[in-house]
Amino acid sequence: MVTLARTLAEDLLAALIHEDGAPRSVLLWLDPDGQFTRLRDAVAGELQATGTKLLALGQSGSQFEIKMRLFEIEGAGGMAVVHLPGR
Repeated sequence: MVTLARTLAEDLLAALIHEDGAPRSVLLWLDPDGQFTRLRDAVAGELQATGTKLLALGQSGSQFEIKMRLFEIEGAGGMAVVHLPGR
């Protein structure tokens, strides 16, 4: 079944795994008005199914804590999407 969360996760993955040859392991998901915050958990589940982590400023910790988690994810060869909702 196609859901908004699945479609959004697919779009985020397409941006992360772009076929231009540039290696990417982190994608910043800018959400200036915080409109997608309520979908974040559903999108996280969709991304998790692909082995991609979803981190969120505030929910996953401070900017420093997120950066440290990104070091761990990148070091293990993983990928992550960081949701940055507006305040």
